[in-house]
Amino acid sequence: MTIGIDDLRNSLNIGSDIEFKFNGIAYSIIPSTPKGILFGRQYSDDEQYFSSSDAFIDNCKIEGKQIKDIIGEIEILLM
Repeated sequence: MTIGIDDLRNSLNIGSDIEFKFNGIAYSIIPSTPKGILFGRQYSDDEQYFSSSDAFIDNCKIEGKQIKDIIGEIEILLM
């Protein structure tokens, strides 16, 4: 399943955890942590935090590409 950028923003704003794959690597987004939106590769210590859904969408990069530019290429596993 894929989603659009507006669906991603809405899911983050309502606090939905999201798991997805990009190029065969699994990632997690956990929007409701004390530090903000947590993003990282699963089973690693590679974590980033973002203050809002807009900050996440504007600044999150995977393999050097902004998530908003590759949103159609990610495979949603859990939402």
